[in-house]
Amino acid sequence: MQIDSAMSYGLQGLNRAQQQVEQGSREIAALPVQAESPQAKDLTQSVMTLQQGQNEAQAAAKVVKSADEMMGTLIDIRV
Repeated sequence: MQIDSAMSYGLQGLNRAQQQVEQGSREIAALPVQAESPQAKDLTQSVMTLQQGQNEAQAAAKVVKSADEMMGTLIDIRV
């Protein structure tokens, strides 16, 4: 895998994670405030969507960081 490809995949992952977090947030904001609402299952699903977005963002950030470190190493070697 080339460094620019790794960086691109990482940024795509961050974009997908942002979309998931936004979707989960919108779903939670749209739910009624009642404690014993039948939408409790929907709330659980929305919270899971938020968690998936967080996990994907963390993984994508690691990919971007690794690509950045590889680029820095290559620059150091060439200088």
